[in-house]
Amino acid sequence: MRALIGTPNRMSAVESVAAGIGGQACLLVSGITAARLLGPDGRGTYALAILVPIIVGQLCALGVPQAVAYFLSREAGSASVIARTIIFLFTGQTLVTIALLTIAVSYFVENQAPALSDIVPWLVAVGPSILLQQYGLALLQGAKRFRPFNLMRFVSPFAMAIISVALFLLERSSVLEFIVAWSLVQILTAIATYAAALLSLRDSPRQVGTSASEWPGKLVRFGTKGMVGYVSPLQAFRLDQLVAGFWLSHASLGMYVVAQAFTNLPLLVSQSASMVAYPIIAGKRGTAAAIHLAFRLIGVATLFNLVLLLLLWALLPFLLPFFFGDDFLGAIPVARALLVGAFFFSLRRVVVECARGLGRPEISSVSEVGMYPVLIAAGFFLIPAYGIMGVAVSVALAQFFSFVWSAWFATKLARQDSFPSRNE
Repeated sequence: MRALIGTPNRMSAVESVAAGIGGQACLLVSGITAARLLGPDGRGTYALAILVPIIVGQLCALGVPQAVAYFLSREAGSASVIARTIIFLFTGQTLVTIALLTIAVSYFVENQAPALSDIVPWLVAVGPSILLQQYGLALLQGAKRFRPFNLMRFVSPFAMAIISVALFLLERSSVLEFIVAWSLVQILTAIATYAAALLSLRDSPRQVGTSASEWPGKLVRFGTKGMVGYVSPLQAFRLDQLVAGFWLSHASLGMYVVAQAFTNLPLLVSQSASMVAYPIIAGKRGTAAAIHLAFRLIGVATLFNLVLLLLLWALLPFLLPFFFGDDFLGAIPVARALLVGAFFFSLRRVVVECARGLGRPEISSVSEVGMYPVLIAAGFFLIPAYGIMGVAVSVALAQFFSFVWSAWFATKLARQDSFPSRNE
């Protein structure tokens, strides 16, 4: 994006956005094939099943990966000790993740998909891989090794798109086969990502500014302060999908997931640019250049995503039935409501990532938590009356208020001379 043009990292920003768009295109391909093969009910079951390890893996990470990227970008000489600290933290987190997933997946199978008992070991194994993937990407991001970082972000959706097309051509319409394929892709990608991170860091300087014994507490403190906003339960845990799947029906969830397929692009573009800007801003924290870069990125993201919103809004009546078929025509108004929410969420993501790079991760958590009263209140009135459309409108309203709160906090802090860190 142009907010980073003129810096030595401009190509990294372009590559990051390209990886985000490419990943979204791959997700669209795999989503289309899954929807056409499985139908609304099967697509909903598949979506609900893979949500379980994603939620548990994100929770058990405790936001530590964001801390890894932040401190590594500021203390490059600590790369080796940070990598060793990750192994220590990962071991404990893995044990907790496996225990929680065994309970959660077993409950899901018993109550939502009794015919899919064979998926339990696969989904339990995915949990640690989600943790490992996050740590690998955080190491690459913090070390500013953006090319392998962007490549590894793209590998998983690309592989899943290829496998989904193969299943489509073979006319394999089993939910179990999709879940097993997704699990294998996540596990192998996580291993490859962490291996790439270790290879990228092997020539890093060895000076250590912080005692090795202090790093676990330092990473956990920073991570937990921004964890809620970094993880974003609504986005990462797909709470809206959980509501549609558990309280409405699997068919409603299938419709809802298809509606979301066209709403991820604004978020991915903003997120991709922020991923490059975050460690750069962290490295410049305390200078006017850091704040200037943050405001340029926010301005360009607003304009770019507004154009995307208007374009997708106009094209949805043609794109959605073309790709997914007439069975999903009812998803068009839902997709439009979610597009509005995605616009505000993408802008909020840029704001909070810039603030995180300036040493204030708690802004993301405050703005995230602040939207849930709106989400709950709107959902209480709208979901019983309007079903999945009520879910979509509730999400859009919550994302709007969340963006307003994050912008207010960021503007308030920008009036100060700097963003003093409270997390080191």
